[in-house]
Amino acid sequence: MAITDSLPMRYERMELADLLAMQVDGARRQPPLEAPLLNWFEGDAVVQLLQTLARLLADEPLGELSTELADKLKARLGQPPGHDPENIRKMVAAIAETYWNPSG
Repeated sequence: MAITDSLPMRYERMELADLLAMQVDGARRQPPLEAPLLNWFEGDAVVQLLQTLARLLADEPLGELSTELADKLKARLGQPPGHDPENIRKMVAAIAETYWNPSG
């Protein structure tokens, strides 16, 4: 699903993409924050928003920048709090055991 509209709106989005790109580029020269401003769930919501914007504006600079920012934020967020691959494996094995051996 892509956004189709008038040429002036497309120019406005290109201008917004340029401004956002300049801010992102300038931010790369700043020291990182000592503490994050977002918790994991807020950060994930921002990632989802950026990914949606990237899909809607896939063929435009703002879409490309949204993809880049979503990927970087997702990488910095890592796994959700409490994510334990071993515990997940044990739960899946228990469910599979119940499914394949309902009598016991």
